[in-house]
Amino acid sequence: MSARPGLGYRLLQRFLLTFFRAFYLFEARGLENVPASGAVIVAANHINVFDALMIAAVVPRRMRFVAWNRTFTMPVIGWFMRASGCIPIDREKPDMAAFKQSLRWLADGNVLGIFPEGKYTTDGHLMPVKQGTARIALAAGATVVPATITGNYRAWPSSGPAKKMFPRPWKVSLKFHPPFHVAPADVREAARELTEKIVGAINSILEPAVRAEEKVDRLVAQPASHIRIYEWFLCVVLLATRQLWAAVVAGVYFVHQLADIYLIQQSLATRIARNFSPLVALALAYPALTRALGLPAVAGVALDWWSVSAVLAYGYVVWVHINYCFAKYLQFQRLVRGSLLTLYGALLALLFLPVMRQPLPLVIQPGVVAPLVLFVLVFDFAHERNRFWAALPVALNAWVAAIVARRYPVWFAALSGVTVALVFAYMNLFKFRAHDGRRI
Repeated sequence: MSARPGLGYRLLQRFLLTFFRAFYLFEARGLENVPASGAVIVAANHINVFDALMIAAVVPRRMRFVAWNRTFTMPVIGWFMRASGCIPIDREKPDMAAFKQSLRWLADGNVLGIFPEGKYTTDGHLMPVKQGTARIALAAGATVVPATITGNYRAWPSSGPAKKMFPRPWKVSLKFHPPFHVAPADVREAARELTEKIVGAINSILEPAVRAEEKVDRLVAQPASHIRIYEWFLCVVLLATRQLWAAVVAGVYFVHQLADIYLIQQSLATRIARNFSPLVALALAYPALTRALGLPAVAGVALDWWSVSAVLAYGYVVWVHINYCFAKYLQFQRLVRGSLLTLYGALLALLFLPVMRQPLPLVIQPGVVAPLVLFVLVFDFAHERNRFWAALPVALNAWVAAIVARRYPVWFAALSGVTVALVFAYMNLFKFRAHDGRRI
């Protein structure tokens, strides 16, 4: 009789799925290929310790995984392995104890997770695959569901020359392939054929994904682009304040652009830094912008409904930018440039329409927060619908707080909507050239 997932297991699944979706923009496809009953083996490529957790988070059945026996001796991980029912296996020699444990688990109609490589990949590609997975499937008559994990090597390479100590946000996908239905048979030839089928299924998605990531590496290593119009425009806005500090920030910003073009060796990190540099310049020039607009400083801000709502709205905006910068590089560049254009529009409105200014610091002016959070929310609606629905209450709360708590006139709100509409119209009418040369 198959083991049914209990309440604790389902809660752990929900927690893991929420974490992976937030941190990795994680998505799982092909779950309909996992049989709802009967003995099943999920065979996937192996990158790091998160692989098993990602699979367990989405498969709606209770699972156990075959894991390296040395991990069971580690202080924290070992306890978790034992508590979750993982089956220890000796990678150095045939392990009949692990083989028999796996067969007993499958004999009850359960799901078993195995990584046929037996160790982490060192370069993102599939490592040499052993026949142990096929032999267990043939001995048990279990259905085999190959699974491919892509993006996780870039998120957290745990072996090889690119090894990292900690993970970073990235786009990670998990694809379950159509199952192979097997029956007990002569092991030698059948195991070889089944292993080849598993490898072929995994590589059908893994290899194109790895080649695409390698292409991005080559593109980001190209020379940096010239200074863009929106980058020039920031210098113009800062100099227009007629403030000494704003002029200093504009000068440093301009020197950074020149250094990026002529001196700095390009990488994904340097390109992300350049994308963020206009936002950093705006933040550094904040005191000068405040003085130019005649607004109060940050000190003395009341902890009221509006200020808390504005902080939450900014948290959402920052988190979206961080996720896109690691997970969807081209969309991230569109997001940053659209956010900058929205901020420029908000600043111009405050500059030429003094009636929009409120006795608040610039950073929490409704005329700044409202259009910015609206732009990011609409951008999420177009590209990440799941996060849009999760963030909608935060954005609505900010808008309601602006209108009710700060008595933000409706026509100001309409102006924010017009600003965002114009930004999106501009972004759709004119293609941007990304820093790596691609058109976005």
